[in-house]
Amino acid sequence: MSDEIDTFRRSSFTLGEMRVFPSRNELEAHGRTVRLQPKVMDVLCYLACHHERVIPKEELIAQVWPGRIVTHGSVQKSINLLRKALAELLGDQELVAHYSKKGYQLQLVPADLELEQGTAEHRTRPARHLRYVGLAGVVVVLVVLAAYLIPARHTLFISEHHRTDFAAVSAYTSEVGHERAGEPHPNNQHLVYIRDTFAEGNQTESELVIRDSDGQDWVLATSSGAWVDLAWSPNGEFLAAVELMYEGGPMLRPNLYTRAAQLYDLHVFSLDLNEWRVLETHRLSQWQGRINSITWWDDDVLELVATQGDGALNRRYRYAVQAQRLAALESLNFVSNPLISKVHNGRTAIASLHDGRTRIDFLSEDQSRFASRQLDYAATDISWVPDGSGVLVHSSSKQMLTLVRRDGKVREIPLPYRADTFVSRPRYSADGQRLYFAEERPQADIWAQNLEGEKTPITQNTYLNYAPRYSPDGTRLVYISVRNNQTQIWLVEDGRERQLFRHHNGQRINDILWAHDGQLIYTAGDQAFVRSLNEAGRTSVRLSDAAELNPIAYHAQSQDLYTLKLTGESQNLWRINIDTGEERQLTFGSVASAVGNQSGIYFQYVGQSGLWVWRAQTAELENIAQQFPRDSQLLRVDEAGLFYTYGGSCRESDIYFFRFSDQQSHRRLPRDNARVSTTAFHPDQGALFTPCTIMESDIMMLE
Repeated sequence: MSDEIDTFRRSSFTLGEMRVFPSRNELEAHGRTVRLQPKVMDVLCYLACHHERVIPKEELIAQVWPGRIVTHGSVQKSINLLRKALAELLGDQELVAHYSKKGYQLQLVPADLELEQGTAEHRTRPARHLRYVGLAGVVVVLVVLAAYLIPARHTLFISEHHRTDFAAVSAYTSEVGHERAGEPHPNNQHLVYIRDTFAEGNQTESELVIRDSDGQDWVLATSSGAWVDLAWSPNGEFLAAVELMYEGGPMLRPNLYTRAAQLYDLHVFSLDLNEWRVLETHRLSQWQGRINSITWWDDDVLELVATQGDGALNRRYRYAVQAQRLAALESLNFVSNPLISKVHNGRTAIASLHDGRTRIDFLSEDQSRFASRQLDYAATDISWVPDGSGVLVHSSSKQMLTLVRRDGKVREIPLPYRADTFVSRPRYSADGQRLYFAEERPQADIWAQNLEGEKTPITQNTYLNYAPRYSPDGTRLVYISVRNNQTQIWLVEDGRERQLFRHHNGQRINDILWAHDGQLIYTAGDQAFVRSLNEAGRTSVRLSDAAELNPIAYHAQSQDLYTLKLTGESQNLWRINIDTGEERQLTFGSVASAVGNQSGIYFQYVGQSGLWVWRAQTAELENIAQQFPRDSQLLRVDEAGLFYTYGGSCRESDIYFFRFSDQQSHRRLPRDNARVSTTAFHPDQGALFTPCTIMESDIMMLE
């Protein structure tokens, strides 16, 4: 055993909400205790000691099993036992990440180290105990009183000067471009927003635009990448803007199967809004990693939630603009992986993910927590209410807007809902009387490209049409269409189309699978549905809690549904029995694209080359191709091989066929335009795709 492991062995520490007792080989969380094998605890201690980096298998063997002949299988067995124990206590999270050909990394930061003293040192004589009973009682009373009064000063007498009931909605922007991400100015007279446009050569540009109370616009800056986050300083004199540059050009549609190389530039503009002049510009260039959010700590210091490097955990950073100095903040033992932070008058609200749900923690100026609220969904955005009484929490997948007050009380704020629109980035005006948000209206026609390269439109209308799927034999196809605020499934057969059925509860259908037995499986809201095409009108709810599922394959005989399940920022492969509800997580990395048949599920990890398969017969994972191109979208698999494209949505390559027998790829369908998003492929018919365009959007205003 290494000295580092021995040091951790004599200490207790926390990992998020879990307490680790190495001397007892025990983990404890939520009133439950799990006991580990000694070597599994040694593995956890070593990963915790070096949580900031990826640990190779060889290093684990040398440190945990020094002087012994141990195979990689022993390491994998210990990792699997550790993951099982962590999942039992903390739920389905990727807490021990695996990086192909690199090793393992713990995704939680250890904190609250306390050396455990020997039992002899802790023995207290009864007389000494009685001597201090009176003093201890006084201390307890004072501690309890302080524990109540300190949080109370942040939560009592919370004044509210904002509206929560709105009577009318109107368009704040209705331009030729595509407007999003409005951020109101503290003076209540200006708003900055992002406008995306097409430039020459079908390239895109992203503009920073400031609009005044007279409706006049000032284009502050233009990017060939994309502006992704904005924040005004408290005094309104500075605007911080995050610019994202993609390798190979911007992605018009985000996708989970591509981890494109990304560089961020952080711009800080000093502005004279009366004269519309830029007084000074600061720039923090080429941030490699990911910037999740920005906010102002005060009028000179920015706070970021970001990662540095591939596979790193989120951390909070402070950037002093004038001094141009960046510093990482000390990690908080109750927030192991912050996602978003927002500051208002010295108070900080932090959003983090726990068991797939968002928790909001409120911190005082000294970074102590005085309030917390656990939500029952995953949020994508938070912002302070101008009066400081709480934060707005928005979920893009559920289209929910919740006001979470500092005292923990919550209130839902209704947003205009249509099945063919998406709402993003809600923000209060500075006086709290208006609410701005972006209304995005995706519209796309579906096209087919046969094996000779000829293209034919499947749909030619103004509706939202998406997720086309071929039948297993390729003779028919279905797609989802939103018409008159109703989500419908349409069937195309023999060149004619007809409405197959309508989803009655008004929710948007997320995804659809045409299984090999002819049944349609789709998700909508929090449920998964099965529809038989052989019996008209027969639709049944088969799963609840299915909001984050992306069905991959269905085995009718066993009633096993193989699906990608999104948890936080990563997704993994799961097997769920739709009869019993029994579920099992099959992978513990960040899975990108996946495709399946009756023999197994083929998939790729995000940002990594190589091809993996989970074999249904043996229930084992196998790496079947180490050199398979990264960032691939797997389209279809048969016994001989699989069809795929690579490069990412809206920057697609030709379609290739990878043959299992010799592990060689052959071009199957050339493409004359990379700006497409392929959703289905059949070896007898060709591809189904939608052309890529910038999503129509306007900034709307509730009053």
